[in-house]
Amino acid sequence: MAPGEVLREAEGCARDIEERVGDRPRLFCYPRGSTSATVRRIVGECGFLAACTVRPGANAAGADLLGLRRTEVSGDDTLEDFLFKLEGGFDAWHALVQRVRRAAS
Repeated sequence: MAPGEVLREAEGCARDIEERVGDRPRLFCYPRGSTSATVRRIVGECGFLAACTVRPGANAAGADLLGLRRTEVSGDDTLEDFLFKLEGGFDAWHALVQRVRRAAS
């Protein structure tokens, strides 16, 4: 997306939510996890304090708050699955799946 379009989308999203719930959102989730340095800058300029990508993994202290990683946790996960995910056990697999999806689209 062009920077102007990113700005319109992020600002419009924030405005729509604020009109419906009365508070401006402070957190953002990139559509399909797509982001770049320019997109992160624009999202920050729209007033968002943090934003999630679909990049798997943990966030270290001092991580870019506008480029947060996340780990999918589902209702089907066992306690062992959850602990394995907390340790980064599926991070490489999730990264590979995302690369394949991007290449296919």
